[in-house]
Amino acid sequence: MTNSKLVFILPELDTQTSNHYWHIYELLQEIGKNIDVFLFAEQGKFVPKKGTIKKIYIQKFHCLPIRLMERWVVFLFLNFQGYRVFYVHQSIMSSIIVSVLGHLFGAKTFFWHCGKIHIYEKELGRKNWLFRLNLKLIDYLVTAPLEMKKYYQKNFAVPARKIKLFPGWVNIQRFRKVDQGKVNYLRKKLGLGNKKVILFVHWLSPRKGSRNLVEIVTQALQKRNDLFFVIVGIGPDFQWLKRELAKRNLLKSVWMVGAIPNQKIPLYLRMADVFILPSQEEELGRVHLEAMAAEVPIVAFATEGSRGLLSKAQKRLMIAKGNIKEFIEAMEKALRKKEFFIKLGQKQVRQYSIKNGTSNFLRLIGKSHETRVNTSVI
Repeated sequence: MTNSKLVFILPELDTQTSNHYWHIYELLQEIGKNIDVFLFAEQGKFVPKKGTIKKIYIQKFHCLPIRLMERWVVFLFLNFQGYRVFYVHQSIMSSIIVSVLGHLFGAKTFFWHCGKIHIYEKELGRKNWLFRLNLKLIDYLVTAPLEMKKYYQKNFAVPARKIKLFPGWVNIQRFRKVDQGKVNYLRKKLGLGNKKVILFVHWLSPRKGSRNLVEIVTQALQKRNDLFFVIVGIGPDFQWLKRELAKRNLLKSVWMVGAIPNQKIPLYLRMADVFILPSQEEELGRVHLEAMAAEVPIVAFATEGSRGLLSKAQKRLMIAKGNIKEFIEAMEKALRKKEFFIKLGQKQVRQYSIKNGTSNFLRLIGKSHETRVNTSVI
């Protein structure tokens, strides 16, 4: 291993987080078995145990100028302590600071980003110059899947040699080993009986498909009355969705759970018969991996994430965006051939195991001093 010391910078560290950061913490526990990991979190509330991670540092100050100075000081100190590889997850300001320090004192900066930021630029009516500056300063942009690499090349002129692909990962055992007694208790509490559970887990916003849910629920229940929808997540569309479902008298067949910690998501997935993902935009879509790990068939709109993560056979349940009728038909197919699609998911998700994720990550940072033109770890 060329680089045995790593600083990993995360926007948030919280055992109660409902986002994907808990997956990163699990990955770092595995990486920590191989190299020295220093985890720097810009904020944290319920901080987990260090485990194999050598040190966890949570930012202490709240005033923005002082917070930025704190990062300068800590990152510089770590660089002097021999940390030469900094991996920044999404945080633009931290990435800029690390990149400048790296150019001055010698270090490599890996910046993870997987989002169509030009969409937000259009909404704001201006360009995100900090993001664009950051792309100039970093050594490597890390993203996935392959379509996103092409996106950054086309929209931000990032050279191919500067982009590394890092496929997703999931702790399969965490999503598979769920107490069946807890699943049965939850079903009984909801009074589900023999009803089929259709599960949605995501941020509730138009981009992530919340505006498609009302019609999906409506049309699906018109075709059969033995369905029950569970919607897990929070977001700007939460109240809107609740109102629209209430207008159609559908809340009796829908449970809007709200946000729950990612650690509890496996329980809900193991209760589900079908997982739906009617997203308009899904650049990566870690929820695909969660569903496959929990052995639940996936019905999804065709997005970068679906095309990149699902196998050819699984894509029989991948539907063109906006086609609600075919989406409902795919749900029916998933219910009829549930065991078949479960087996497809079991096979597909193996390549995204946390063990493989660890190996991919170590190869990614391990080659950083050997060449500056390595473009993929897949």
